[in-house]
Amino acid sequence: MNEKRIVPATCGMCIEECGIMVHVEDDRIQRVEGMEDHPFSEGFICASARAIPEYVHSDKRIQYPMKKESGGWKRISWDEALDTIADKLKEYKAEGISQSFGVFTGDPVNMALRMGYYLVWRFCDVYGTPTRFYDGDLCYTPRIRAYFQTIGKMTTPDIVNTRCVVNWGGNPQNSFPPLYMRIRRAMKENGAKLIVIDPRRIPMAREADLFLQPRPGTDAMLALAMMQVIISEQLYDKDFIENWSVGFDKLAQHVEQFTPEMAQEVTGVPAGDIRQAARMYATTKPACLQAGEKLEQTSSGFRIAQCVVMLQAMTGNIDALGGGVLRLSGVKERSYRLTKLMGDTLCVGADKYPIYHKSGRVFHEGVMPNWGDLVLKGDPYQLKMLIVSGGNPMVSWPNTNKVSRALDELEFLVVMDPFWTATAEKAHIVLPACTFMERIAMCGIYEGMSTPAVQFRRQVVPPLYDSRSDCSFWLALARRMGGEFDEYIPWNSDEEAMDYWLSPSGLTSKYLGEEHPTGIVQGSDELIFDYRKHGFATPSGKCEFWSQELEDMGIYPLPVYREPAESPVSSPEISREYPLILITGVRELEYWHSQQRHCASLMRRNPEGRAEIHPSTASAYGIAEGDRMWIETPRGRACMKAIVTEDIRPDTVATRHGWPDDANENLLTDDVPVDPEGGFPALTGALCRIKKAG
Repeated sequence: MNEKRIVPATCGMCIEECGIMVHVEDDRIQRVEGMEDHPFSEGFICASARAIPEYVHSDKRIQYPMKKESGGWKRISWDEALDTIADKLKEYKAEGISQSFGVFTGDPVNMALRMGYYLVWRFCDVYGTPTRFYDGDLCYTPRIRAYFQTIGKMTTPDIVNTRCVVNWGGNPQNSFPPLYMRIRRAMKENGAKLIVIDPRRIPMAREADLFLQPRPGTDAMLALAMMQVIISEQLYDKDFIENWSVGFDKLAQHVEQFTPEMAQEVTGVPAGDIRQAARMYATTKPACLQAGEKLEQTSSGFRIAQCVVMLQAMTGNIDALGGGVLRLSGVKERSYRLTKLMGDTLCVGADKYPIYHKSGRVFHEGVMPNWGDLVLKGDPYQLKMLIVSGGNPMVSWPNTNKVSRALDELEFLVVMDPFWTATAEKAHIVLPACTFMERIAMCGIYEGMSTPAVQFRRQVVPPLYDSRSDCSFWLALARRMGGEFDEYIPWNSDEEAMDYWLSPSGLTSKYLGEEHPTGIVQGSDELIFDYRKHGFATPSGKCEFWSQELEDMGIYPLPVYREPAESPVSSPEISREYPLILITGVRELEYWHSQQRHCASLMRRNPEGRAEIHPSTASAYGIAEGDRMWIETPRGRACMKAIVTEDIRPDTVATRHGWPDDANENLLTDDVPVDPEGGFPALTGALCRIKKAG
């Protein structure tokens, strides 16, 4: 038999979800090409997507369930694994300590995207545990809250139709290439201006009309100064401010103090450049602001997110083509949370951060990057059992040494993953997960588009070995638990579960898979919210530069600048020993977080962990291009190859994300929250030192 077929699908090597055409022969993926008529990627694929065949068919796959016994690993059946896990859960439930069980979910790409999250949340609600950790504890959630408090919704930068792009704190050329393609197209076809703001002179900065290079962690000061210029020079949208905002007068008075000269002293960016950036953004219509995820990982995380949305609003670039589009949800779905079972129980961490549970828009959201304290300190209660699904906290989570100690002290650890990881090594039971090519998922396509879409990711090849999808694992575990699980998680397959979540939209997995293989694009009537007709989804119905809701939570409503918790200014005693500033989390095109480093083609392109330093810094420490160097912080040290480049500030070191062993940058980071509103740790702007490795 020699069956050949070409299957339209979406890539899952990162969160971008580009369209692909998968060439399959006898249930083995041979090669991958771009999908020309995909509404977002338009035929583009990167090196990572081309590596899908070796990713899926790797000999490094976990092939069957395993149980640790006497320091070794024993193959077991799925039935034994599920029974063992269910028995432990029933034991905690009978003891009245349901909260002692927690779930750590990693990248949603690994878990059938939204559907995977839905099942985990539903399972936790039925079981009665608020102990839930996910990638949102480090990424994006303060931004969501800042936008919701200000305008009631998130915006999408409409780059296709813009005349000015501000790319702030991200490098889409490596992290989201189709987005970078759209920026280039806007510059070529629309004559769009480009402003790049980053401590690193990323390649795109060489194409920019203006490049600002602030000290890491000081972006909120820079943004406040830009607002000061826009307001003092009356460059704001007067009609919008007069008719569709509240509290602008308070903001205007507040930002008077944040002059470009003050910002220059703090950020290192010349005052003249700050004025030029503010004027260019405010006077070029329309303009959009594309912000990277690193901005929130500082002491001013929630505050810089406030600044970003307020800059868009005051310049009239909200709900406007070429600006920040207010999109509707696109696809109507059933609620996955069970308020009637959880009652007033807050998600762990939410009590310290009221923006996640007191605004009335998100049910029991929380944040706890320092979840290891639940294990090591029993604070606020003791965590005894953890299921890690689609994640590798031993590499991807801050403060690796603490994570390691916490995982070692757990009573019971289950890890489900397609590949063996440093986290799996610490588990009591390891389960083989499917890759994204072996299961279904529902994908949303939003980033950089003026039109959202939904696409069904079909199963391209059958599950390899004895692997299962994450969703099927949670469904099977629910069957073992019985009782209320049979009522609230009644589905017997991934397709049944997906059809349940999608039922309000009238869509089904069968319909999407057979009738719309390239996705359904939502029409313009469903896209533009149009605040002029509906008002904003805020208590006042307007854009709230001053939020009474925030004040009622005990949070000062206006954005402020907070010096990084560990910096030459805030901690000079630490700075004397650790004189350089650390940026972690630099993305690389070949890899997504800690994944794909078993793919030979990608490792040939990018074989080891590296860190950038300036030539003057390299000279001072006797380090040359390609030398291995130690990077040290008060938390630990990591060893990486030096990239010596003038494209980084002389006071800064920038490390690549996701490398294992002694190249793991999270040996350097801390998990302690430093942002009092958003709860994020300082993954940008902490202090370090370097020395040449012997």
